[in-house]
Amino acid sequence: MTDTRAEIRLPTTELRDDLPFYTRTLKMRLDMIYPADNPEVAVLSGHGLRLRIEKARRRRRARCAS
Repeated sequence: MTDTRAEIRLPTTELRDDLPFYTRTLKMRLDMIYPADNPEVAVLSGHGLRLRIEKARRRRRARCAS
């Protein structure tokens, strides 16, 4: 087993669509996913890294006063 040397936080627009790339293609292990009913955060590990993939929240645009 390798030691985790770094944790990287990555944004995603759709977590469910991105997970197969990390688990199947990169062969990373899914350590945690939450909340269970509508996942927004997944934590994966492998290759000396820990990835925290978070569903990006939409930012509100600031409106200029006219």
